[in-house]
Amino acid sequence: MFRAYAHTSSQFLPLNGGEGQVVLAFVIDMDGSGKFQPNFNVKGTEISSFKSNNGNKFKFFLSMGGYSFNLRPDNVPTAVTTLTSLIQNLHIDGIDVYYKQIDNSDADNFVAVMSSVLKGLKGKIPTLEVSLTVPPPLNRDYYVPLWNSVKDLIDYVIYQTHSTASRVNDVGQLVQIFRQLDYSGKLLAGHSVLNTDWNTVPLLVFHGAHPVLLEGNLISGISEWAASGV
Repeated sequence: MFRAYAHTSSQFLPLNGGEGQVVLAFVIDMDGSGKFQPNFNVKGTEISSFKSNNGNKFKFFLSMGGYSFNLRPDNVPTAVTTLTSLIQNLHIDGIDVYYKQIDNSDADNFVAVMSSVLKGLKGKIPTLEVSLTVPPPLNRDYYVPLWNSVKDLIDYVIYQTHSTASRVNDVGQLVQIFRQLDYSGKLLAGHSVLNTDWNTVPLLVFHGAHPVLLEGNLISGISEWAASGV
């Protein structure tokens, strides 16, 4: 499995001839109203054309994030309605949760609100796939509880290695991190192709760990932030 994040069509066009997932980053809700808006420059016609040209071997996801999480519980119905409309209009196959900042919200609130959004979307679009993109500093307190709440709805979990809090110096250390994760065989190893992100996990360390993680059945694929580096 291969996944890449993009915010323009020019970033995923180089993937022509392959297969996998493209995640559009982001749909944002700046004021907690649930009225998510695209923060990317991609049209539905571009998505459908790209899929068709590649034998429908790519699936597209909308990623919620790009701004601090602040969705209020009473605005969950608005969020579900807004996201459903975007998904249908843009020919989207899945929804992704990727909040790197969760200000002024305890874990219980984050889990309750996001669980309700995901359940609402699946209720309206049963075929919708769901993924979590996990920034390591928020894994234990926020994303693990969310996973535990709706694990039956989750298809993929992407662990963003380049966001680790401390430097990973070698392959063995990175493999050990993945051994300690418990996402029931749904893990992808995420890394960044931007050299400014290589301070925590050097690219050679990630590439060295990749086959070890696959052979050990610790991951089912890799994810790249962002497609522009492909």
